[in-house]
Amino acid sequence: MRCLFCAFLVAINISVSLAQVPSALNSSNIPYSQRMFDRAQSGSPRDEFLLGHAYASGSGVRQDHEQALYWYRRSASHGDDSASNELGRMYAEGNGVPRDYQQALLWFRRAASDGSPVAQTNLGMMYFFGLGTAPDSEGALQLWKKAADKGFLRAQSNLGFAYLEGAGTGKPDPALAAKLLRKAAKRGFAEAQFNLAYCFETGKGVRLNLRDAAKWYGESAARGYVSAQVKLGFLYLRGRGVPQNLNEALRLLTLAADGGNSKAFVGLAYLYHAGLGVKRDDGVAYSWLQLAKAQGEPGADEIQIPPEKLTPSQITEARLRAESWKASHANASVANGGSFALPQ
Repeated sequence: MRCLFCAFLVAINISVSLAQVPSALNSSNIPYSQRMFDRAQSGSPRDEFLLGHAYASGSGVRQDHEQALYWYRRSASHGDDSASNELGRMYAEGNGVPRDYQQALLWFRRAASDGSPVAQTNLGMMYFFGLGTAPDSEGALQLWKKAADKGFLRAQSNLGFAYLEGAGTGKPDPALAAKLLRKAAKRGFAEAQFNLAYCFETGKGVRLNLRDAAKWYGESAARGYVSAQVKLGFLYLRGRGVPQNLNEALRLLTLAADGGNSKAFVGLAYLYHAGLGVKRDDGVAYSWLQLAKAQGEPGADEIQIPPEKLTPSQITEARLRAESWKASHANASVANGGSFALPQ
């Protein structure tokens, strides 16, 4: 089992993702109202955007992506960059519309050219990963610099990622990466906190310090960042940077598993298989392994629970347990699981 932990401690990599308009700018807590609708009908770009957001999120009104698209388009046609960015996100993610990277680029470019730091950051993501266009890490870096200079936290975090990897920068600069990540992390940006913790855990750009790694993973995990919950769970499991605490490891991995993280599935399988912090139960462990394998998690192969060593009732219960989990999470996205996973 030792090699399983070795794999996990390096397998969860640094992370970047798309940005939505910050809540302070999009007033996302404002639900649909008749007054909002009337002002939008009268041609108020801001109310057109807010109405689109209400329909997109189902805030005060039944969720309706067609209506969201309509009102975002109206708002964008009247020059609202927030609406242009949200249109770009909808098309990039295929959220309520067929995924269309060309349309996403069109809307991100429109808002980015007007100086929107959110759109500049997202356009940089499209360039960085070559979505709808040839990969261009240097172009991404320039866009992120513009947005970071305006204080946009996700851009600062993405710049840290770029300098850590040497993507678009000519060569890696871990010290600068850590400085940028620390700046965004101190302002409460969960993704930057996760990546800064990674720096402390690996000694990249900073002196290796597992206590600081655990601290920043903890800050990120407390903000609901699922990958940080997994990392911190494994630190508690092994007592690395924190006192060993199997109950806390179980709590964190359970939280992350509820978010759909396949590495958390394997972690829980290990706990139940080894009887660490819980009563040993290979039936429960087997069900978590099946969920991990269904997501293609390579770490699942490190734990061997031959079906022939389980009773027929255990196999049946494990299958039903896994199916029940899938049914209850059918409409949930895998948190922090991909380039465009959006932290809430």
